[in-house]
Amino acid sequence: MADKRKNHQASSDNMIPRGESRSGSRMRSQQVYSQQYQAYDNNSSEPPAATYGFQSDKHKYDPGKSGKKKKGGVWRVVFWIALIVFIVSLVALGLIGYSYWKNQDTYNQLAEKTLTPEDIANTSLADMTLDWDALRAINPDTVGWIYVPDTVINYPIVHTTDNDKYLKTNFYGDEDWTTAAGTIFLSAENSPDFSFQNNVIYGHHMRDGSMFAQFAKFQDSKLFNENREIFILTPTGNYKLETFSIFVCDANDPLGQVRFSDETEFTEYVQDKVSRSVVTPSPHSDLAAVDQVFTFVTCTGFADSDDRTVLFAYPVETSTFTSEGSDGSVIDDDAADNIDDATKEL
Repeated sequence: MADKRKNHQASSDNMIPRGESRSGSRMRSQQVYSQQYQAYDNNSSEPPAATYGFQSDKHKYDPGKSGKKKKGGVWRVVFWIALIVFIVSLVALGLIGYSYWKNQDTYNQLAEKTLTPEDIANTSLADMTLDWDALRAINPDTVGWIYVPDTVINYPIVHTTDNDKYLKTNFYGDEDWTTAAGTIFLSAENSPDFSFQNNVIYGHHMRDGSMFAQFAKFQDSKLFNENREIFILTPTGNYKLETFSIFVCDANDPLGQVRFSDETEFTEYVQDKVSRSVVTPSPHSDLAAVDQVFTFVTCTGFADSDDRTVLFAYPVETSTFTSEGSDGSVIDDDAADNIDDATKEL
C-alpha cells in the first residue's frame, strides 16, 4: 500500500510543472477555472465545467421533469381521442333517435287521418270503415289495417309477392336511413283478402317500442291478458281477434304454414301453438270451433339473435263485405240484401 501511495504521489508530482510547488499549481488551476467562467458569462457557448468533463446545473438532465412532460403529452392525446369518440357517439345516437321519431311520426299522422281510437270506441265492427281509395292512392299494395287498443299499434298492412320489399321501405315507398322500421306486411304466401286459414303478418321490433315491439312484451302474463283484442280491418271485411298463444321460436320454425290439407291438420297446428304458449290465457280460449287464425311475427329484439316472437289470435267476431262503393266505402252482406229487396219491390 505504501508503494502504491508513493507511485500515485509521484504520478501527481509529474503533472506539476517544474519549478512550481503543489500549492502553486492548485492556485493556478483555480485562476484558469475562474477565467473560463468569466468567459462563459460573456456569452460563451459552453460552460467551463464542460471542459473538465462536468455538466452545469443549467444543462443538467432532470428525469423527473422530462417524465412529467412526456406523460402529460400521452394523456393529452388520450383525452382528445376520448372526446372525439364521445362526440361521434352522441351524433350517432341523435341520428338513431331522430330516425325512430321520424318513422313513428309519419305513421301517427297517417293514423290521425285514417283511424283513431275514437273511431273504434262505441262503434260496431261493421261500421268501422276506412277510406281505402285514399290509402291505395298513397300505396297500391294496401290490403288492410291493424289496430290494438291501448298500444301504439295502429298501422296499415301491405301485401306483395316479395316478403323483403317492405322490410326497410315505409308505407309511402321511401327507403332511406329513417325508414328502418319498414311497413307491416301480410306474408307473400297469403291471399291479399285474408281468406286463408292462417294469415301471417310481419312487423319489426323497434327499440323505441313502435311497430310490433309491443307484441314481444305480451310474454308477460299480465300484459297478455290485459291486451287480448286485435282489430284487422280490410276492404272486404273486418275481424275482431282474441289472442290465445305466444312463444319464442327459431326463424326456421314452420309457423308460417298458411294452407292445410284438411281440418285435422289445421286442428293439430292450432293445438301445437296452444301447447307451446308461455302464458295461460284468462279467460280460457274456446278453440273448438276455430276455423281461421292470424299469426303475428316479430323479432325478439336482440341483435345477436335470430329468434322470433310469435303471437296467435283467432276471430271472435267478423263482418264481411261483398263489394266496395264508388267512393271506397264498403257494403256488408245485410245491407246488400236489403238493397236487393228494395230493387225487387221497385
